[in-house]
Amino acid sequence: MRLGLFSLFAILLTACQQHTGIPLSLAFPAQGSVMNTQLGLILQKTDILKDAGFLAKVTGLGTGRELKVALVSGQADVILTSQTNFVVLLGEGYDARALGSLGSAGRYGLIVKNGRVNSLNDLKGKTIATIFGTSIHQPAMEWADAAGAKVVNIGSIAAMASALEAGAVDAIVSWDPYLTGSLDRQSAKLLKDDHFDLITVASNAYLAKHNEAAAKLKVALAKAVDYLRVHREEINREFGQMAKVGINVIDKASQSNQNYSAPPGSPVQQGISKKLRTKLNQEAEFLFHEKVIQSKPEIDSHIWGI
Repeated sequence: MRLGLFSLFAILLTACQQHTGIPLSLAFPAQGSVMNTQLGLILQKTDILKDAGFLAKVTGLGTGRELKVALVSGQADVILTSQTNFVVLLGEGYDARALGSLGSAGRYGLIVKNGRVNSLNDLKGKTIATIFGTSIHQPAMEWADAAGAKVVNIGSIAAMASALEAGAVDAIVSWDPYLTGSLDRQSAKLLKDDHFDLITVASNAYLAKHNEAAAKLKVALAKAVDYLRVHREEINREFGQMAKVGINVIDKASQSNQNYSAPPGSPVQQGISKKLRTKLNQEAEFLFHEKVIQSKPEIDSHIWGI
């Protein structure tokens, strides 16, 4: 009888231990930018979050809009997203905080079909497609202004690529890994490019309720980055299959991220630099001017740790 009670107690204790930890619902872009997708896949398949003290659910979502909706609706506590999605959340009045940045999300660039267009000047009077309210909105407007072109809003990267192929638009602004994929296939020519940044965004309500979560999550993300450094081929293959992009394209597109390209065991950089804060403030000004957001947020007050 004693053995039976002891065994029952041990079973109940084990069950309780398995269900303890800081609750966390984390969402990432399942077919999105480099690093965010790879790290999301790693956090899904490993015990990194559990070992960091979380009782976590990790979900891949299709678009930046879905990520923002998940955070605002309370379906996600934390999202791995882009600099622009963070600004849009704040500008729409949502109380969120940037926990850090893992660096470059790869390149975005202005591409055209191989043919007569060879420079920005050749786009005068022509049409450039972008996706409003995303990280490729502002550069599209700036490049269009420089070229004397007009800008149209198309809802997805796939739709933009189809429009370019069909000749419905003359140029599109794409991003990695799709940008690198188009260039490697030699199906497009690059006229202009730049980089955008990753942001880890948390609900302030979640952080207020779980005050240890931010620091623990940054530790977990650092471990996920180091896991990626060791298992690049495996993770990039999984990402490539979902995004329908070759594994070599994923690797090439990811090389611009200093955390990705560093050797295993190297320190993982997650700080939000003054330069990035300046970019975020400039983007807030732009999106407010374009009436994408209702108010212009003060960025520094929404960054964890400053």
